[in-house]
Amino acid sequence: MNIQPVRLVGPTIRLDPMTKAHAAALAKVGLAPAAPPGGQP
Repeated sequence: MNIQPVRLVGPTIRLDPMTKAHAAALAKVGLAPAAPPGGQP
């Protein structure tokens, strides 16, 4: 069985497989303070 990453493409969205190149941006979002409930304070 040959398993490869899959890119899903639709008319308004594209989902790409995660790579190490995404790590910095994900860490920035994951380590940011939580948003208040309901959105804007």
